[in-house]
Amino acid sequence: MARTQAADYESQRAAILENAAEAFAVSVRLDVTTPGGILGGGLPNYSIYPTKEGFLACGALELHFFRRLQTALGEEAATHEELGGIFLGKTAAEWEAWGIEHDVPLAAIH
Repeated sequence: MARTQAADYESQRAAILENAAEAFAVSVRLDVTTPGGILGGGLPNYSIYPTKEGFLACGALELHFFRRLQTALGEEAATHEELGGIFLGKTAAEWEAWGIEHDVPLAAIH
C-alpha cells in the first residue's frame, strides 16, 4: 500500500511540475520576455539604460507612468535613443531618487 501511495505522490508531483513549466513557458513562446520582447527591453518605457554612473531600470510599463515620466522630464521622449540620451545626464542613484520624487518607477541596478 505504501508503495502505491509513493507512486501516486510522484505522479501528482510530476503533473504539477509539468503544469507549472508550461505556464512559465507561455511568455517565452509568445516572445514577451525574450530579448526585444515587450517585457524584454523592446519597449523604451520598460528597459534598462546606462547612466552617468551605473545602470537604470525604467519600469514605466503602464501608460500613466510613462506619461508621468514624459511630463516630469518636460519632454515627449518616446524612443530608446531619446530616453537613453536623457538618462546619461545623471547617475543611476540620482535617477532613482528623481523617480521617487516624481512617482515614476525607476530603479538603480546594483
